[in-house]
Amino acid sequence: MTMTWDIFISHASEDKKEVVRPLAKELKKLGLSVWYDELTLTIGDSLRRKIDYGLSKSKYGVVVLSRNFFSKEWPQKELDALVAREDHGKKVILPVWHQLTKEDVIKYSPLIADKLAASTFRGIPAVAKEILLACESSNPETSLAHEDTSPELIEDMRHHGIWHHHDYSDAKGSTWAAIASEAGRLNYNYELIIFFLNTKNRNNGWYVKEYIKNYRPVPIPSMIDFIEILGVRRDNIERVIKTGNIKLEWTWPSSWGKVPWTGPIIHDHYDKRPKKYYMEEAKNEYRQTMISIEQYKLILLNKTK
Repeated sequence: MTMTWDIFISHASEDKKEVVRPLAKELKKLGLSVWYDELTLTIGDSLRRKIDYGLSKSKYGVVVLSRNFFSKEWPQKELDALVAREDHGKKVILPVWHQLTKEDVIKYSPLIADKLAASTFRGIPAVAKEILLACESSNPETSLAHEDTSPELIEDMRHHGIWHHHDYSDAKGSTWAAIASEAGRLNYNYELIIFFLNTKNRNNGWYVKEYIKNYRPVPIPSMIDFIEILGVRRDNIERVIKTGNIKLEWTWPSSWGKVPWTGPIIHDHYDKRPKKYYMEEAKNEYRQTMISIEQYKLILLNKTK
């Protein structure tokens, strides 16, 4: 019987423990069949033949790009084989960036850098969901869409005071500020945010009496707006990194209008962990925000072509 797989994972062996094993586990939990050497090869197998077979019989190639990957010859040969399969216009390569920025990837392959990628900065479960969505959709631009619209998450968001506004005067400012501060927790998922805000408007804000007397619909940000909001998030987190002050509060553009809160940029349980922890958290959030800005810029670019 001929075997086929949904996913072939191309990777450097150094990334197996931290990325590939947990990613394969998450993908299998989502119902995808996975080929990678540790799951498929047995003693006595021809490495080259088995990998060639796995490459040819898998629908998609997940390529875990890292500094380790680009330093090895064999993973790059696998990537070359996957690129050859895309010559006919079919999407085959699903890149995953591990501890890389867009600039890092451009140095090695401008072609691969131009592809929308998942990032391990967001966590392995989020990467697995993006891969699943990319496999299910015929439109590559939807790989960031609908990360999680579960009733539990929406319920949590609707009761979270940060998403509430008082009247028309702060409808935009409160909403834009909430997106900026919560983007990381929501996995930088524009589609999820739009889903929530539309649901909120359809339900008249759920009439949360302690915040709203007469509900005023919040404006729905365009993707260009979302990129601008992420830019404000980036700039505020950068202030924390540059000053070393983890107690800094947000500063909002005057163009957003009234924002009734500032709050700490970095989570405010300062006394529970050492300062070094929060600075590392800020640096990670900064990197994730930069990656998300670049990804949504690519989506916009593809939509305008």
